[in-house]
Amino acid sequence: MTGIANLADELLAKQFQILAELLPKARRVAVLLNPANPVTVALKTRAVEIGKSKGWSVSFHEAQDEKSVGAAFGAIEKERADKTERGEPVLE
Repeated sequence: MTGIANLADELLAKQFQILAELLPKARRVAVLLNPANPVTVALKTRAVEIGKSKGWSVSFHEAQDEKSVGAAFGAIEKERADKTERGEPVLE
């Protein structure tokens, strides 16, 4: 599990780096996560750390199936995030 967690952490950091380059004025970022994935807790912690370093407000939304993905995107639209990032595969 450690190798997977480390790779997910590196991918999240890279996604956030690219996001900062593409949308330098972004201040609110939504992250979609699969609560069934054991890496989710570590990704949340890391996303908060990276977000703080960039001056972002990071919100999290969980989804495991098609129905919950739709509900999560509905919630994201309501909070008007500047960008949505997918933390890891939601539908496996």
